Amino acid sequence: MPPTRKQSGFTLLEVVMAITLASGIVLMLFAGLRISMNALHRGNERLQNAERQSAEFDAVQSQMSGAIPRTISQVRDTRPLNIICFRGSAQQVQFLTRISWDGSRSPGLWLASYRVVGRQDGQQQLMIGETGVPDADHLLQALIGNDFVPERSEPFGEPAGRIELLYWESGSEKSSPAWVSDWTAVGQEELPRGIQIHWQRGQTEQTATFLIPVVEEVK
Repeated sequence: MPPTRKQSGFTLLEVVMAITLASGIVLMLFAGLRISMNALHRGNERLQNAERQSAEFDAVQSQMSGAIPRTISQVRDTRPLNIICFRGSAQQVQFLTRISWDGSRSPGLWLASYRVVGRQDGQQQLMIGETGVPDADHLLQALIGNDFVPERSEPFGEPAGRIELLYWESGSEKSSPAWVSDWTAVGQEELPRGIQIHWQRGQTEQTATFLIPVVEEVK
């Protein structure tokens, strides 16, 4: 009886184990690729958000740098009233500026309005709006009235539990320089030297400071 020869090749079990092992390696490679792609996507989103936020902050600084310390005079109740085209509180600021928030707009005078509004989720959002100023009467009505509605309004910054505006008061002989939460248009002789925006998110606070240069109004 002739001797049997040993069969060459792989058994079915070996083939199944090889396929299973290869499939596991491929799945691990795809999982790693997916994690890498997600990380790259999140990184791009953060970069885009940072660039957008930087552009928004630059636009705000540019608009505030163009603030005009113009005075409007009016007689009310037989008394003369001088109003500086700037008024601010902890929740809203309005000022006259030469620069539009949207750089594509045509040159002119703009009444800017930064206002803190409530959201349905209980958070607060800062809204930036502006409207063109055709004449002094419209400007005066917007400054002393409570129904001013800007032509265009957009959110600025991220929502927060609390948002507050502060104004830099340069001080006098009787008072020291300080950040104040109210800047009254009537009776002030100049604009604040800067505006701070505070975003309070739990224990985290974010602050943005915008400077207003001293500008002499040419008459």
